[in-house]
Amino acid sequence: IPGGAGAESHYFYIMLQFLLLMFLFWKISGKKSFPGCNISLRTLIFLFFLSFPGIMWVFLGINYPERFLMVLLAAFVLSCRKAFESQKNIFFLFSGLIAAYSCYMKETVFGIFLVFASFSIIFLPKISKKERFFYLFLVFNSLLFLVLYYFLAYRGHSRLYMSSSSADFLQLSLGFLLHEKYNLLILSFAAYRLFCIAFKRKRDSVFEDSLL
Repeated sequence: IPGGAGAESHYFYIMLQFLLLMFLFWKISGKKSFPGCNISLRTLIFLFFLSFPGIMWVFLGINYPERFLMVLLAAFVLSCRKAFESQKNIFFLFSGLIAAYSCYMKETVFGIFLVFASFSIIFLPKISKKERFFYLFLVFNSLLFLVLYYFLAYRGHSRLYMSSSSADFLQLSLGFLLHEKYNLLILSFAAYRLFCIAFKRKRDSVFEDSLL
């Protein structure tokens, strides 16, 4: 930490990030995301978020970029919701800045915003001009990151993380899903919601589905 003095300041900073993330999770689990949600159900949803193994793993580790990235993504969800409700430029700007900054914290994060924006453009029944411009910005920002990453990072390294055979990639992906049961659960629910949206035309919660 810049200006930090020893382990105390480091873990105090981690604690502040964790508390901020919990506050944002609590806000996300409210009635706007889950209509008709009472305090008991909201608490269960909050504990479900909190029980993700990755959260404890990241916050108990020494230094992971995912730690602050979780805070930014949670803030992005709330800021987007506020932007779409109020149609105020300040919230669209804040959401865009979070997306632009987050892409450069971890290589795969661009995919989150690319899928979120593309999904919304395709399946949302009505989009205002501000929303369409915002989604197009997210797509452009993600593609720009890909171009920069390819020319500045990928081409300059003969080996990135692991030998890149398709068999290795499939084995790693399968192991990731089987090891983290939450991922398999969420992926199954996402596939179900995609089926409902694409074939049954149930598009009353496309915003939440696009985040899923």
